[in-house]
Amino acid sequence: MADSRERYLASLSDMLAGSPRDRRRLHEELEAHLNDARERGLGDDEALARIGSAADVAAAWNARCARRRAQQHVRAVSVAAVAAAACLLG
Repeated sequence: MADSRERYLASLSDMLAGSPRDRRRLHEELEAHLNDARERGLGDDEALARIGSAADVAAAWNARCARRRAQQHVRAVSVAAVAAAACLLG
């Protein structure tokens, strides 16, 4: 049977947006925090409670991903506008 750490991370993974690479990076970062907590004598349940619910972490992560996507879109549109202007002025 899966322990609380595995259940939490699996639940979180199901809710995350973003690229597979970014999601993997978050997963690795959370694992590192949980391992550090264990070394300090905290149990997984207490460490997970301090991190916050999987839904709250996913909501914050997904909002961050949405902001990044919007910023990338603005950059792409800006580059296209500059390229179009260069062609017209050409």
